[in-house]
Amino acid sequence: MHPSLLLTAIMERTPEIYRRLDAAAGTRLVQNLAGDLEQVKNATVKTRIVGFMLQADEEYGARLAEAVGVSPDAARLAVR
Repeated sequence: MHPSLLLTAIMERTPEIYRRLDAAAGTRLVQNLAGDLEQVKNATVKTRIVGFMLQADEEYGARLAEAVGVSPDAARLAVR
């Protein structure tokens, strides 16, 4: 799958999936992606990923931003 198609699929499905989860499962989802993002060495890439998640779902993106130490405002600017 082309990377842009994968990103589009993730952004379309994330809100739907996240909103169906109970609180504990939502926390695990955030923690899992945060753990993966901790491996990303390029801060710009990490910030952009958080920005895309904020576009997909504000609450999910905000929780992810907090978990990985990325400013939500910077993330939003990175994907404009």
